[in-house]
Amino acid sequence: MKHLAGLYMVIPVAELLVVSFFVLFAMRRTDSQGLKRFGYVVCILLWASAALLSAKGAFLLAKKNCPTICRILKIKECPLMKGAKCDKMKAAAEHKTPEMKKGCGK
Repeated sequence: MKHLAGLYMVIPVAELLVVSFFVLFAMRRTDSQGLKRFGYVVCILLWASAALLSAKGAFLLAKKNCPTICRILKIKECPLMKGAKCDKMKAAAEHKTPEMKKGCGK
């Protein structure tokens, strides 16, 4: 159960695909060429969004480091993925932006 956070991407992907189905269904029932073109554009955007979310979910499933939230909260061990260490990500973030060491608003 370490890397199962990516499976939660199934829900928004399914929602986007259901919405695209109903857009296509409504588009087929109209006679206006302008609305049909608009429907195709909306469906393409919905499918692209679903593909991006699917890719993000697959990346989260395959990722070995802990999520970004560990870096933001500055914790050493990720509570979502037991055993994943955040040291590499923290060191990279502090190296890039030294003002992060001071903290927010200081």
